[in-house]
Amino acid sequence: MQDRIIELAYDLFSRIGIRSVTMDEIARPLGISKKTLYQFFPNKEALLTAALDQELKKQELLIDETIREADNAVEAFYNISEYVRNMHSQTNPIVIFEMERYYPKVFEHYLSFKKHCISHSIADFFRQGMKEGYFREDLDPQIIAKLRMEQFEYIFKPDIFPRAEFEYNHVCDQLFDHFMHGILTGQGRKIYQELKNNTENHNNKS
Repeated sequence: MQDRIIELAYDLFSRIGIRSVTMDEIARPLGISKKTLYQFFPNKEALLTAALDQELKKQELLIDETIREADNAVEAFYNISEYVRNMHSQTNPIVIFEMERYYPKVFEHYLSFKKHCISHSIADFFRQGMKEGYFREDLDPQIIAKLRMEQFEYIFKPDIFPRAEFEYNHVCDQLFDHFMHGILTGQGRKIYQELKNNTENHNNKS
């Protein structure tokens, strides 16, 4: 039951927003009372923390798996970015804002994960890509990794890219394409273009 609660809560939080979802709205579809729900989680912040923890662990495992299975660093980075883009496309932009403003402890946990897990993982396969000859050898992996992580934050800021004016996927594609052409060598660009072509062909067939 606890896992079902967490799964449903994360789905509702990410689609609707944190403050808009009540504990009643989480309990009702599960066929339990709010009292029973509070036996598992004493308040919404505790439930939000558990839901975020589970999602971040999924992301960490996916990053590790993607790096292991990819033929090279360009493919790994491309596949991870595609996954993150698709995941964020289903997330209400207000969620990050609400965490930062109303749940600062949860937000600090989110930032810590970004800093210690995702940024370090990205920096590691930037180093791998440099050894493979696909990323420019003059890059500073730590700086470039942080820059890429911050790009995703820009996309969710309504004062920079309001959804009424900018289509989410188009913004993601533009930023990623600009970023990749800044870090790749000639060999790396060939692999990147092949990956882009394969994705476009697949989307056209779909």
